[in-house]
Amino acid sequence: ARGTLLGLGLSHNSWDVTRAVLEGVVFQLTWLLERLRQNFPVARLRLSGGAAKSPLWTEILSDVTGLPVSVPALPDLPCVGAAILAGSGAGLYSLARGQEMMRINEQAAEPDPVRSAQYQPLLRDYIARAGTVDALYRAEGGVHS
Repeated sequence: ARGTLLGLGLSHNSWDVTRAVLEGVVFQLTWLLERLRQNFPVARLRLSGGAAKSPLWTEILSDVTGLPVSVPALPDLPCVGAAILAGSGAGLYSLARGQEMMRINEQAAEPDPVRSAQYQPLLRDYIARAGTVDALYRAEGGVHS
């Protein structure tokens, strides 16, 4: 479905909307992660790029998924990956050796048991409502299959 803010009222401010967007993205990711975990064990998440620059987003991700989230000290990790691939492609070293040479320190966010428990009913509500919202958009012709 497209972005939808359910329950938005006049008492909400821009901070509430921002947090709702962050939580919505994490709820969607967690929903997909639950499907993935049916076939593949996932014990930890690694976050890089723009989202890794937000301690709040990292905290929400850890709390909702119930998993530790590692964030590299260098948030723009794709650049490091490109450097490893370039060095390997130039024959300077193997991919494994490139990874060893460019090991990056990580910080870990651990899930908070209290917040994690508070998020679980919200996640279930999100999943239940997602199907309803998707059907609404399809009925209005807003989503094209």
